[in-house]
Amino acid sequence: MEEEAEAAAKEAGAEDLRAIAQRLSAKDGILEPTVGDDVLKYMQLGGDAVEDDVTSMLSENYVGTMQDIDIVSSMLLETGMSSEDISAIVEQQMSNLIGARFDPVKTDNTSELDSSLAARATLGNMAALPVWREMIAGLRESHPDCISLQHAAQVASESGYNGKESGADHRTCDVPTFAEIVTDRVITILQALPDMTLYMERVNDLADVVCTDQHRFLHACVLLQAASKQKHGHKVRRVLQDLMTCGVERNHDVLLLSLVLSSSPGQQRAVGCLRGMISRQALNPSDMAVLYRMYTSSNPPPVELIRHPTFIELLITALFKPGSSVNADQLTKHSYLLGYAGSVYETGRQGNLTVNTSELKDSLQALGIVHAICRRADSSLSDLLPELPVLFQHLQLAIISMATLRWCASTLSKESVFSVVTDTIALPFVILDEIVSLHSGQHEEIFQIYTKLTNSTYQTLDTLVQLELKKTLMDRFLHLMSFGFVRPVLKFILQCTEDKSFDRSVLRHFVSELLEMVGPPYSEVFVAGLLPVVENPEVTASLRLADGSDPVSTFIMHCQELS
Repeated sequence: MEEEAEAAAKEAGAEDLRAIAQRLSAKDGILEPTVGDDVLKYMQLGGDAVEDDVTSMLSENYVGTMQDIDIVSSMLLETGMSSEDISAIVEQQMSNLIGARFDPVKTDNTSELDSSLAARATLGNMAALPVWREMIAGLRESHPDCISLQHAAQVASESGYNGKESGADHRTCDVPTFAEIVTDRVITILQALPDMTLYMERVNDLADVVCTDQHRFLHACVLLQAASKQKHGHKVRRVLQDLMTCGVERNHDVLLLSLVLSSSPGQQRAVGCLRGMISRQALNPSDMAVLYRMYTSSNPPPVELIRHPTFIELLITALFKPGSSVNADQLTKHSYLLGYAGSVYETGRQGNLTVNTSELKDSLQALGIVHAICRRADSSLSDLLPELPVLFQHLQLAIISMATLRWCASTLSKESVFSVVTDTIALPFVILDEIVSLHSGQHEEIFQIYTKLTNSTYQTLDTLVQLELKKTLMDRFLHLMSFGFVRPVLKFILQCTEDKSFDRSVLRHFVSELLEMVGPPYSEVFVAGLLPVVENPEVTASLRLADGSDPVSTFIMHCQELS
């Protein structure tokens, strides 16, 4: 027994000796912080006879990489490069090398990482620098099962570096940190309102964070759904809907998730009806009958369930798209569900909700009136003129304005509408102007309608008619700008300016009218968007006077003074 124990101890000592020899023989092993302990233990295991071996191993494998870096860095300093830039280059190169050569198995086999206070201190110091946080996050994404990387991320989080400053950290941070990141992003999104352009930019930024995988997306949606149930949660609900739209664009299957989040326990049949119609992109009479019975009962499903954007779109298309036909029974059901979704709200908590239908009757009445007006106008726009006061009265309801907007878009999409030069062709534009003044949330969609019309070609229209139509659209863009929708319009106008085939007289009309509307002081965004257009001689040369007293010259001089 003693001989076996002695043999085992000798074998263990030999194994330790080989492991230490491997570390001492590594490139620049003499620069490792543990080299002193390794040399001492190596000599204890091998005796004085190995002293020459130690010296040889350390000297022959000395490369001096760090010293070379110091020399090159000193040379770069002499060229005028800042020490911060040099450090950033070195750190990034080291990060790239580690990423290229990282071996998760070897890393996990490194002894006692979790219990090493020195290792924790080193990781804490690394977490203080964004480049190393980025590296850890990237490695964790590539090697999600690596225990050492999980430990490194945990140490970074405990050190207070939860990834908010880094664009990559959110992909692999822990659950509490991810929730905090999502919360902060949602706050910045809500702070962007009422600037819908900035709002959508920040929603897309949030989508970039949460759409990296389905688990993150689900987690974010559940968080937003819970927040939307709190006081003033309707804005968060809008964020959730826009986030799901982004999810669809990024190939996430969000339909069932969105319906389940909007429903309550025991609503599987309602969810099934909606899922079938939304998947087929078509309303089904039998499913509509089921939903109608449910929402006219004394215990209806949650209203959020039928507020799915695609379902609302299907209802509006069925009711308001020119040429669509629904029978009296379908009209009743479609109108009721659309009016219910647009006017009914619930108070209280899940399981003890109070349904408030005080506005439902007025909404249904308004829907009936506006639907009849649009149907009469389908055959002749001239019939719309005497109806405008009544229509404008009901446009204050968001669901009515949305439906009327779709009708206007469908009407204006037909080239035949512009083939006859009459005052009635301007009526859909007048309605859209009124919607712009009432509902900032619909500015983006109206802007898209105008850009599509501006970019369209009308082969059957006379040249002068086309020119007047384009100028009318420029006036509509100006109206949008007057209600705060500035950056997208200026960006589009700049694109038109860069398009050599776009009529310069139309752009000249836009610039002339705009400079009559505005005055200093101008924001940086406004100047950056408009100045390239104004400075284009093809657009504004004929608007300028020799004495520089014209609005174009005044605007350019003011911008030059600012710069």
